[in-house]
Amino acid sequence: MTFGCGVFVAVAGDGMHQVMTSPDGVTWTAQTAAEANFWQSVTFGNGVFAAVAVDGTHQVMTSNCPTSPAPPVTTPAAPVTIQPRFTG
Repeated sequence: MTFGCGVFVAVAGDGMHQVMTSPDGVTWTAQTAAEANFWQSVTFGNGVFAAVAVDGTHQVMTSNCPTSPAPPVTTPAAPVTIQPRFTG
C-alpha cells in the first residue's frame, strides 16, 4: 500500500478487487486493474503511482495523480522484464 495525491492505493495478487483506493484509509473503493496479474507491490513518486506484478504480459501498471476527486485510473505501462535482485 502507498499514499500519494491524497489517496491511498493498495494492490492484491488475486481476488475480486486487485486495486483499491481510499481517501482516508478506512473507506475503500475497488478500481479496475490494467490486467488480471498477480500484483505484488505499489509505490508513489513524482506524481505517479506504479505497481509491479510477478506475472502477465504487462508487469508494470502506472497512474498519474487524479485532477479531480475521482480515484486514479490504472493503465498498463510498456512491458518490462523484472530481474530478481538478491543481496546478502
